[in-house]
Amino acid sequence: MDNLQRYIEAGKKNTKIFTKKKREKFREYCSSFDINTPITKVWRHIHSFTNSRHGMNSHNIISEQQFNEAFEKIAPTRPIPLQHNLQDIRNISPIVSELDSSYMLHSFSPMEYEAAIASLKLRAASGPDLISNKIIKKFPAEMHTLIRKIFNLMFHKSTFPSKWNDYFVIFIPNPGNKRALRPIALSNNLHKIFEKLLLKRIEWWSENNNILPNFQFGFRRGLSCIDSVST
Repeated sequence: MDNLQRYIEAGKKNTKIFTKKKREKFREYCSSFDINTPITKVWRHIHSFTNSRHGMNSHNIISEQQFNEAFEKIAPTRPIPLQHNLQDIRNISPIVSELDSSYMLHSFSPMEYEAAIASLKLRAASGPDLISNKIIKKFPAEMHTLIRKIFNLMFHKSTFPSKWNDYFVIFIPNPGNKRALRPIALSNNLHKIFEKLLLKRIEWWSENNNILPNFQFGFRRGLSCIDSVST
């Protein structure tokens, strides 16, 4: 557990360092413009920083046909033929590892919980329970202690509320093709906090035990396509 706590603290320090460097580089970039800079160059850079999705109207009205087509893709009414034999999947033997993972069964510490709360985005949309991250961050300390105890109880009993299976599903226009729609599922924010606690442990365990191959760059913290190209 001490290693995990040091890992969390190191992550916080790295975040502060990267944020500071980004701010410094952006100021340096802005200071490169002067009165002699062509206006076309200025606008070209402004457009490169502008996300076209910000200008979209969130109240776009879609036709019933568009909605049915989009919903059919994520929840088809026709039965989908199975590509594999279910019995063959059940017969797959579980992976047995000799790596020490006993610490992963410990209760979530206050430091782990506080790190998950600190990482919440205030502008994130709420789920069916309508509890926003802004409200969660304003909970009194006693409430956070109670929530952590409930999370630990759920963790040790391997269960979670059935209401966490409910999502708000909304359809938004695709940036590349505004006539096409893509669904976004909004879950409860308390659900997300519990997932963050599990994710942090799995990330730390997999990275420190070299579970993932060296050529795996996707979905790993601190790695990107640039790392893949440069190695």
